[in-house]
Amino acid sequence: MSMLAPEIIVFRPEPKASLLVDTLCFHEIYALAVEPFTIKYIPFEIPTAAYTDIIFTSTYAVESFFSADPDQAIIAHATVWAVGSATALALHKHGVKAHYPDKADSEHLLVILSDTDQSISDRHFLLIKGADGRELLANVLQQQAASLSLINCYERKPCDKRDLLRKLQQIDWYNRHPRVLLYTSFDALKASMPIFDIFSDWQQKCTVTVTNRRMLDWAKRQGFVKLYLLENLTHDQLVAQIIKLR
Repeated sequence: MSMLAPEIIVFRPEPKASLLVDTLCFHEIYALAVEPFTIKYIPFEIPTAAYTDIIFTSTYAVESFFSADPDQAIIAHATVWAVGSATALALHKHGVKAHYPDKADSEHLLVILSDTDQSISDRHFLLIKGADGRELLANVLQQQAASLSLINCYERKPCDKRDLLRKLQQIDWYNRHPRVLLYTSFDALKASMPIFDIFSDWQQKCTVTVTNRRMLDWAKRQGFVKLYLLENLTHDQLVAQIIKLR
C-alpha cells in the first residue's frame, strides 16, 4: 500500500528521528523519518591517568560513556568541554557542567581550548569520541598537548541503499517532492547520498538543511542548490525553524 508524500524527510538515527517527526506532526507537519545510519555503543576502557581536560565530541559520546557507569572522580577533577551546545546539554543531564563554543565544530572548540590561562602544552587531555569521527581534535592535541588519551565509545553503521530507499519507494510521489530534507549532522548527509541516484531532482528542488559551513560547502560541491544553514539549535528551536521553512 502506498504512503502519502511527506512535506519533510528527517534523516537522523533513531530514536531522535522519530522524536522530531512526532513533534512536527503535532504541529500538523507531515514528516517521515529515514535512518541513514545506526549508532552502536562499543566497549571501552578508561586509561588510568590524571586528566586536566576531558572533551566530548557528540551526544552519542556522552550517552555511550555514561552507559558504562564510569568513575565520576575522573570528571570531577577535570575541566569538561563539549563540541557544541547539544553535547553540553547532554552532559548537563548527567550533572556535568561543560564549556562549549558558540559554533558547534572542532575548529571553534580548539579556539576556546587555547583561550585559557594554562597553555595546551601543559595540559593532559582525554578525548571521548566515535570510532569513525573527525580526527582534527586528535591530530592537533596529539601535537600540542602534554598528553592525549582517546576513548572510541561508539560507531556509526551506515544503512545500505535498499534500506534507505525502502520507505521512499512506497510513496506516491507523482511529480511532487518533499519541501525539506532535514539533516542535523554532516554524517547523515554523507550516509544518505545513495538516495540521490534515484531521486536526483531533489538536489535541485528540495530545501536541504546543513549544520555548519564545512557541511554547506561540501553540499554545494555535490550539486545541492537550496541550502539552509541551521547552527546550534535546541530541539524546540529546530522545530520553530522548520515551521518557518514550510
